[in-house]
Amino acid sequence: NCEKSIDKDPIKDVFERVLQQGADKLSRAPPEALLSSSADGKQPEVDPMWVKENVPFAGELFLAHVRYGTDSDNSIDRCHPVLRESNWMTK
Repeated sequence: NCEKSIDKDPIKDVFERVLQQGADKLSRAPPEALLSSSADGKQPEVDPMWVKENVPFAGELFLAHVRYGTDSDNSIDRCHPVLRESNWMTK
């Protein structure tokens, strides 16, 4: 998974979107992923392995900050990381 942002506060923007995605996915966890009620009895606990395998950005986290592109406009297409479409060597 990869999230990009050209917002004026990109880290806040990315984290808000990722947290919302995670909350949405956790709220729809299947019954087999639920372990038991939490100590406060309000919300069931979810199996951590299910979370790691099914919730984007859960588990290991890598965060990078890269300067904006200086060769053209400030658009989401120019925002790092730039993914290559193919590994085929070019001439």
